[in-house]
Amino acid sequence: MSNKPEMLDRIEKSLENDFKLIRGTYYNPNSKGYDYEDTLAEFLKKYLGNFFTFFIRVPIYDEKIDSENIFTAKENEFDVVATYNNALPKTVFEFRKRRFVPYDATAFIIEVKQTLTKSNLNKDLEKLRKLSMLKLGGNVYIPSIKTPFSIGRPARILFYYERKMKDKLLWDTLAKSRDWCNFLVVCNENKLVLSPHVPIVKQIVNDLGASPNRSVLEQSHALLKLMYYLTMSVQYPIIVNAWGIFETLFSK
Repeated sequence: MSNKPEMLDRIEKSLENDFKLIRGTYYNPNSKGYDYEDTLAEFLKKYLGNFFTFFIRVPIYDEKIDSENIFTAKENEFDVVATYNNALPKTVFEFRKRRFVPYDATAFIIEVKQTLTKSNLNKDLEKLRKLSMLKLGGNVYIPSIKTPFSIGRPARILFYYERKMKDKLLWDTLAKSRDWCNFLVVCNENKLVLSPHVPIVKQIVNDLGASPNRSVLEQSHALLKLMYYLTMSVQYPIIVNAWGIFETLFSK
């Protein structure tokens, strides 16, 4: 029993070292945040690559192509997009000289920035609000295999390396947008914030007897817990049917 906290601490330290090592490979002082996107994608690929493929800065198109109206061309670019490895079709496609990912093939989406500020958070949350307006196709997961905590759609995550924002303002802002953001990480503080609307978080809140409408703050093992909560919240279908967007295009 006494070794369990030490074991977790050692594992988290190993993850932190991996993250720093990968960032050192991609760090470019002339880029504005791009190295963090590459770093996070490569880090997650190392541990979750058996199930997901990771793309950097790609647009997303849903089955009905509503994303064309919801996002401007500039807005429709997401920092890290993870697709299911068993999606059909699996690869990204090209439209208007840009690669894009079908929303139906997507497992989770992450917006990444170096610094958590009021301005950055509001912009990112507004982008996730628009993302929440996209709908999955009617026959995406065939057959559907769920964990007890599956959220039934692509998870939405915000990832920041550092923070320049006071606690109260952060919590007040998140309280107004808990439907849009499932997980928020402040990497250098080792903190993970979880929306109370995520099924596995509801279970934790119930077990603790805490308020069911308040976000949950984890203040240790943030990288490890992010991967745990995230992978418990997505579905694992045998086949992911991502042909819906093309069926819409065929019909036109």
